[in-house]
Amino acid sequence: MARNKNDRRGERFDPGTFASNPEIARMLREMGIGVLGANSMMAPQKNVTSELLDEWRDAVGGLISGHSVDERRRGERVKGSLELKSVNREEGCEVVLKCGASTYRASWKFDLDGRTFSTSCNCGHHDLCEHTYFMAVKIKDLLGNPRSELVTKILGEDLADRTLKQTFSMLQSLARNAQMALPKSADAPVIDKPLTRFVWDVKLDRHYKSVHLSPCLQQEKKNGGWTKGKESTLEAFLKSSREQWTAIDQQLSELIKQERWQTPTLELADALRVLAGSDQFAFDRDQCELETRPLEIIVQEVEGGLRLSTSATDLMSAQPEGSQTFFADAKRGVLVVLQEKRQAVYFSGPPHSSDICNHLRKQADIIPLEKKAALLKELEPLRSCMAVRLPESIAGKDVPYNGQMTLVLQLRRNGMLDASIQVRDRNQMLQSPGEGLARIHETVDEKSVQYVRNLADEVQRTRELATELKLKRGVPISRCGWRISDADDISNLLSDAGAAVERGELVVLWHKDSVSRFDVIGKLTA
Repeated sequence: MARNKNDRRGERFDPGTFASNPEIARMLREMGIGVLGANSMMAPQKNVTSELLDEWRDAVGGLISGHSVDERRRGERVKGSLELKSVNREEGCEVVLKCGASTYRASWKFDLDGRTFSTSCNCGHHDLCEHTYFMAVKIKDLLGNPRSELVTKILGEDLADRTLKQTFSMLQSLARNAQMALPKSADAPVIDKPLTRFVWDVKLDRHYKSVHLSPCLQQEKKNGGWTKGKESTLEAFLKSSREQWTAIDQQLSELIKQERWQTPTLELADALRVLAGSDQFAFDRDQCELETRPLEIIVQEVEGGLRLSTSATDLMSAQPEGSQTFFADAKRGVLVVLQEKRQAVYFSGPPHSSDICNHLRKQADIIPLEKKAALLKELEPLRSCMAVRLPESIAGKDVPYNGQMTLVLQLRRNGMLDASIQVRDRNQMLQSPGEGLARIHETVDEKSVQYVRNLADEVQRTRELATELKLKRGVPISRCGWRISDADDISNLLSDAGAAVERGELVVLWHKDSVSRFDVIGKLTA
């Protein structure tokens, strides 16, 4: 029987055709596999340049996704054109944006090694805005056109020149690393450089009605004190020498999030918790004293009904008329700054807490008594998760109480010990000192009572306890937590904590994961 002829018989496998599929080509690049076509001398240049073009496309995708929803919506309404001024194949480009009657200069810089980028525009907005989004969309369109001026400039450089630049760059990096690895001579002259430190500055963007936190680098003055400081970025902070980092800087660095092709971010609420009580917080470049308080819903009896407010709005309304008071959304709570007093208070609360605060600032109307039952019904779910201060006629008297100071210990697999100070409230729940549920509603002898934690006293007792137990010898891992690696320090901590337990000043709790560690230690030492 005759066999059917295979029309493809005798054809050679062409790797170039196989790799022309974009998905397969990307997989091969990630695996470090290069595919040469029939002309092996020309294929590497195509592979290198196309890889660089893919990097540009990935980077501009990160730039677009870095804009918020509001910035994208405003950017979609921008009409105009983009003109290239300069292009650096491995660093970015500078452009001119012609938007109607207005013309702006903008730039986009990126780091292929660090997977980071930065933008700027002379429109006056902070960092990312509708104009940088408009620029990103236009650049994406240019990258999608193989005949565009931008693509030509990216692919037009000679392969030999680019390879030589890469070689020089690697040599420079090698030289820097080699210099850092050299042992320091004890006889080397000591250079008396001024001390530097980072302060963390909050700025309000009144155009976008948003708040931004950024590091500022200060230098110590010869006659004492610190300079006003030079504004820096999170990228520069992370790349700075850690020798002069404080415990606050160390904790903040752990909170910074950095993803591929995204600018580093730091949640304001997390940073404010760490900065509270330190001397590294500033507002508009002026150093301020920062403290934290839980956001409290307050109901007061007034003539004609009830008045609803919050602890944040009450603080603002208590200031003299004409004083400069600033209010900002911290995503999880609100920040109130009393600029003339150089004081700031972070009121920790759930997400969107600023909505109710803003509403009550503008609407201070009296709630009629006939709506009292409806108001209490709405407040009932909040009483189990937020501090709700009610009038004595409704919820009973305020009874101050001190939470139980608790030392939570966890033995890690590497032998280190994590220690944190917490406060156990009347519900046997652990709270961070000065934070959490500050008011508990209970019924005692058929009478309503409001138990109120003494938050200021908790913070003070925590500081004293940390000093007494020498916890600050460890590495800070949170606002009230430390990691201890030295065996003698661990032994001394357990001894000092035991003495505090005997005096009734402290309760020690071991994390459940530590039980298995103790079991292993017991078998090894038996």
